[in-house]
Amino acid sequence: MTAPKHHPSARTDREKRPPRRIYVAGFLDAIGLGMYLSFSAIYLNQSVGLSNYRVAVVLGTAGVASVLGAIPIARFADRFGLRRALAALFAARALSYAGLGAATNLWTALVAAAFGGVLNRGIGPLVQTALIAGRDQAAAVGPLARLRALRNAGMAVGALPTGAAVAIGEQWAFRSVMVAAAVIFLSCAAVALSLPEDADAVASRRAGRPRLVDNAAFLKVTVLYGALTLSAVLLGVGMALWITQQTDLPPWIVSANYVINTVLVVALQTRLARGSESPLRARRMMIGGGVLAATGSAVAPLSAWGSGYAPIVVAVLVVVLMTGAEIYVVAGGTSLALVHTPQDHRSTYLATFNLAFGVATVIGPTLISVSLGLGSVGWLAWAVFFAIASVAARTVALTPGRNEPSPPETDRHSAGAETARREPEGESA
Repeated sequence: MTAPKHHPSARTDREKRPPRRIYVAGFLDAIGLGMYLSFSAIYLNQSVGLSNYRVAVVLGTAGVASVLGAIPIARFADRFGLRRALAALFAARALSYAGLGAATNLWTALVAAAFGGVLNRGIGPLVQTALIAGRDQAAAVGPLARLRALRNAGMAVGALPTGAAVAIGEQWAFRSVMVAAAVIFLSCAAVALSLPEDADAVASRRAGRPRLVDNAAFLKVTVLYGALTLSAVLLGVGMALWITQQTDLPPWIVSANYVINTVLVVALQTRLARGSESPLRARRMMIGGGVLAATGSAVAPLSAWGSGYAPIVVAVLVVVLMTGAEIYVVAGGTSLALVHTPQDHRSTYLATFNLAFGVATVIGPTLISVSLGLGSVGWLAWAVFFAIASVAARTVALTPGRNEPSPPETDRHSAGAETARREPEGESA
């Protein structure tokens, strides 16, 4: 009887695929986070009994804490390793949500929300780093796109039980959502403990502290990414305000827009990210994303004109344009950031990169509320802003600079082809 033949290349390909458990952890984390984001304001008001002003104070404090906590958390992971850091951080997040579930007044809610806020922006980049450990920039693009699609789906799933709790309207229903989120994060901690030890964290301890200030190209990508991702905040916050305050469109259009955006991102994120392993293609995607955002902003005022189906069609068109901008900017920006990211410090660099969107979500709502209060002029101002950012994206370097640490040498186009062979279309996460 002849022994079955083993193909070394196939075995190597399987070994190079990211552990599915990382996708599981990212998906579960997104479900728990989606439960909080879709429910926090209602929970604090209806269950804890806080006024609208105090709810704003609690959520604002959590938002600021999330921005401040991202980089220290990344350095914590560099020091102790991704597996142990993720397990500890997920357990800490579970504790913060259990605290929210037991909150009875402003101060208990404020402490729990601030503690959870510190973790909110720091955990995601660590999951990304664990996913692409040992991979170069070209090979990292596909897994990151799949993770983003999974996380968007998880956020949508997380919003479902909150609707049931609101419909029930009882204290036990409100608090059970927070307890369920805490249990989900404990499950994430258990998954994290089962992950293999990563080599990147060990390398980063040997390499010392990263010097981000010396990496001008990375900082430029990060700033432009933050500017262009304001389009996602403009869609989520600005369109809702515009539709309800400045148009005659029915209010259900706001919910419909959210559903359309979520479905498009989940369905197209991985598909449209293909090719972004090429730095030139990634830069074109950032530019294209800016153009789509500018076009969507210029079209949006038309939704306040006319009657019947025409304004609805315009509103849907704006959602499609802005969603396309979001997908292209995220895919292209992430790929270009990885070009200028040394593998020894991926945790810190990815945390800094993701912090750009965190800052956008903190300052964006205020800027959007003020600008759209001006009516169509505000939308046109955003169109000009995104057009300028799109032009600025043309100046982003495609290769590491002389003074920045270079990722391992590789033929980017051949590496992208290898990625396509290792991860065939349609393979599930």
